[in-house]
Amino acid sequence: MKVFHDMSACPSTKLPKNPTDVKVILTVFVKAEICAVRRYTNICNMIAGKDHRIYDLAQSILNEEIEHESLNSWAKALLNILCVEASIHCLSRNS
Repeated sequence: MKVFHDMSACPSTKLPKNPTDVKVILTVFVKAEICAVRRYTNICNMIAGKDHRIYDLAQSILNEEIEHESLNSWAKALLNILCVEASIHCLSRNS
């Protein structure tokens, strides 16, 4: 599996030392999805007009990676909103 991963051109995804830091975890996942989107875009560009079946397969995987990136970005944005709201709520309770 490591040999296959090393051919992917994307760095290994490593979780932060603090497993409860959700912001950092989401950032790691978004970066991994960005790399995957870039890689599958390159594959589609190389195959375009040469092999329609493999192009369709690569394009399907690319679409899934784009969806994952969107979901991860959405989750990160939601987390930021919740953190801001929690901070405001805590500040208003303490005043």
